[in-house]
Amino acid sequence: MNTREKAEVMIAFADGEEIQGAPLCVPEENRTYMNMSDPCWNWRTTIYRKKPKPKLRPYTFEELKELRGQSVCFISSKGKIIRLIVCVEKRSLRGEPSVGLGNVPKNFIIGASGLLKNYIHVDGSPCGVQENK
Repeated sequence: MNTREKAEVMIAFADGEEIQGAPLCVPEENRTYMNMSDPCWNWRTTIYRKKPKPKLRPYTFEELKELRGQSVCFISSKGKIIRLIVCVEKRSLRGEPSVGLGNVPKNFIIGASGLLKNYIHVDGSPCGVQENK
């Protein structure tokens, strides 16, 4: 790691992100990273990284059908806007599954990727499925 990459990891830790570390002597393909709550920043023996965020994919048509009747939240500068999933369509204009969102002010259709990008479930979880590695 160069100095810039090391600084980015340390700044991320200072900003509250989770940091992981692994022994530097282990080859990269065999490294197992462990969560570090209080890293000692010994760069000679340990390699550090920001904990990777889970990769999410949009829901499939079958998964969206199970969500019919549930509420999702759009977070705006004015606060949370809760919308009800009222219908599921096989394809939208982009060729992906889509949902019809109801409630005020009017019903509108959004694709599964738009749902993942702009909405969360009422419990705070993302509107997508975690991909397996």
